[in-house]
Amino acid sequence: MRALGLSVTLALASAACATAPAPVAVAPPRAPDIGPAPPTLEGQWALAMVRDAPQGMKLAASLKIEADRAEGVTACTAWTADAPNLGMDLRFERLNGREQACDGNMKAIEAKYLEALKEVRMVQMRAGYLVLMDARGRERLYFARGG
Repeated sequence: MRALGLSVTLALASAACATAPAPVAVAPPRAPDIGPAPPTLEGQWALAMVRDAPQGMKLAASLKIEADRAEGVTACTAWTADAPNLGMDLRFERLNGREQACDGNMKAIEAKYLEALKEVRMVQMRAGYLVLMDARGRERLYFARGG
């Protein structure tokens, strides 16, 4: 009888060890909160303002940024440039312009505009405007989408 009791005890102990563990519920991984896509600099822009332009002068100018290249047209100049863009850093390198005949008064604001383009180092998107800034963070040019 003693052997029978020992056998039953061993059998029960073996059965207890052989039971499967309770299943663990695993939730699928949650997709990260990415939010909306960041605004892109690429596309057509129309000049809205040149900081420090001569009083009362307005320049009509377009800017197109596409795949690290930029081009634009004003009343006096058509230009192209390399435009490497890393996040909010932007430069217009090797800016080449083809001057066109234009009014002498327009040349003053045109000179400020081209000078500002050459000094651009950073950009910000603000309330639908593309704001181009120099290395010291001074806002130089403002563009609106379109053009």
